[in-house]
Amino acid sequence: MVAIGGVLPEFIYCALAVYANEFLLQNTTVNYIFNLLFIVLMWCIGAVLWFKKHTPVVIQHNVEISNTTAFSYVFKGVSLAMLNPQLLPFWIMVQVYFNSTHLLQLQTEAHKLAYIVGAGLGALLLLISLIGVVTKYKKNVVSLMNNRWYYKVLAVLFIAIAIQQLVTLINK
Repeated sequence: MVAIGGVLPEFIYCALAVYANEFLLQNTTVNYIFNLLFIVLMWCIGAVLWFKKHTPVVIQHNVEISNTTAFSYVFKGVSLAMLNPQLLPFWIMVQVYFNSTHLLQLQTEAHKLAYIVGAGLGALLLLISLIGVVTKYKKNVVSLMNNRWYYKVLAVLFIAIAIQQLVTLINK
């Protein structure tokens, strides 16, 4: 239920980013700046993950679950997602990425609506799948996260995205 609530703001933030995208496409200087910011952001996330001190993840046992209503869980998910300062920048960076690679071009209102609905439903499926996998394979997931190379692999992925974007920006 928290996942369902957490996905609702995804629709709003994705829609805001889709309509902000028109502004980005019309203002090439702003789009270029966002491309640079995206590269710097990916590089910084990679650097933070590379130098992050590894702290072991521990499974909590005997956690009490309260008798709270489904609505309160949905509300908790909505509240947490609405207060997440990373959601709107995330969706704007996704739009910047799509603009730079020409993978996706939203030309009609139907395209935009389909993209927004698909993004929200995709986020919901991702969260539900993640909950299912982590619940079923909790010990395996924790052992992977406790691997000393976990953050290094994530760091390399973010830095690779930054390099790919930089190459794309240079070749424009």
